Amino acid sequence: MSGVGDSPVPLILVVCTGNLCRSPLAAALLERELDERGLPATVESAGTAAPLGASPDRKVLRAAGDLDLDLSAHRAGSITTDEIGRSSLILCMTGEHVAEVVALDPDAAKRTATLRAAALRASSRRGERPSFDEWAQMLAWTPATAGSDRSNDIYDPIGGPMRGYRQMADEVARLVSVLADAWPGDRR
Repeated sequence: MSGVGDSPVPLILVVCTGNLCRSPLAAALLERELDERGLPATVESAGTAAPLGASPDRKVLRAAGDLDLDLSAHRAGSITTDEIGRSSLILCMTGEHVAEVVALDPDAAKRTATLRAAALRASSRRGERPSFDEWAQMLAWTPATAGSDRSNDIYDPIGGPMRGYRQMADEVARLVSVLADAWPGDRR
């Protein structure tokens, strides 16, 4: 690992704003995809402005249920510098989240990306056999993926119609699957 955790099992941190919708869904999907492929990882989620202890949005619970996931036990948590420091890969829902993570810990830039950018980069490197740390760095942040660049953002459906939640969930599921398909390591 990258000296961030000194554990043979990477810690993946998924970040959004409130940790009530996108990041818990993406974390649960990634955990399931990796488990199905026999790839060890610990997956957690956090928010940059999370209402601590709050339950997920009811519409995301429905969207998750449509994907055979149960997020009812999830409670929102805020991102910490300790969590960032321990993480082997940090997947953010927006470029703004990437910028917030990197502002908290500049060293995290080498292992932080938006989910969409990470999936695109991973799919272009399928078949390569890097170490996990090398792979995380290939996926990582660049100035073009942070801040005001919205091209790699995952839409936040909070407060909108159910259709938006389903579209977000389907997109996140697709991107997580692409990422898991390219994940380094031996499969079962």
